[in-house]
Amino acid sequence: FQMSKYNDYAHDPAAIEATRDWLRRESPLVYLYSPSGKGKTTLLGSLFRHPLYHRVLLIDIDQGSTTIAEYTTNAAICERRVFDKTPDKRVGWFNQQIKYARAADCGAIIVEGFTSIHSGMVAANLEDVEDPEGPAAMRAHIGPSNRTGAMIESFRATKQYRLAAGKGVPIIVTLNTRYSPVDPSDMADQRKKVVPDWSPNLTDKAMRASDAFIELDRTPHGTVLLTMQTPENAARKLRACVPYNPKDRTLPNAARLVQEQVNLDLPGMLALWAKCDFERKAHITKIIDPSAAPDQSTNPTA
Repeated sequence: FQMSKYNDYAHDPAAIEATRDWLRRESPLVYLYSPSGKGKTTLLGSLFRHPLYHRVLLIDIDQGSTTIAEYTTNAAICERRVFDKTPDKRVGWFNQQIKYARAADCGAIIVEGFTSIHSGMVAANLEDVEDPEGPAAMRAHIGPSNRTGAMIESFRATKQYRLAAGKGVPIIVTLNTRYSPVDPSDMADQRKKVVPDWSPNLTDKAMRASDAFIELDRTPHGTVLLTMQTPENAARKLRACVPYNPKDRTLPNAARLVQEQVNLDLPGMLALWAKCDFERKAHITKIIDPSAAPDQSTNPTA
């Protein structure tokens, strides 16, 4: 199968150094979302296979990492913290783990199965509700939404704590999603879009606080990262280098380049993102001081 050239590039020594430096300064917060079975966990395996991210801190909320047990059970490359209590203790357990993650000695942080917390809280509130369409059922969503919103904010706080300590790492959060009809004004043919399994307000909160909010899709050749905005789902995003002139494709634009790659894995995406950031800064420096040249010792394209 054809794979992105950046999957190999991510293992180049110069790329590793450039990516490590960029991660320390940016600590990107990335959400990966798709319906169950589309390959989120399988894609996470690519992060475990790259030594730059060892040891990976895995916060496994719904014990959904069994497909990559060969990595998660290896103490040399993964510190796995798995939820093994009753469902009503999920929130407290999660808060303990995310607090630990602020200063943990790790190369990456993965939160697997985050939406299961919200779904579990809603399900518990609906147990004694007789009318699933009535006001009591609607009220059952309020408390869980507020608590989930606070947990979403904790991801951004984790990023800030690590940046303040000079220990930025990628923070990857997986979300299970459902299919939802689009608004009639969005698309005439009423195709469906994929949305996280919670309210639009929570989706907006997560997207605004993230550096990347990426939908996954599985093709015959593997899982594909879908990042650019489309009519089907305007929530896709990748905060990265944006050209001064959108029509000028000569400047690095990580969002566009990521989407153009076939079978791009996570180390490849992060290395590409770091490369674009370096090239953009070099371009800005050249504009400010035409005599300036980038330091070739740290240039990931050198």
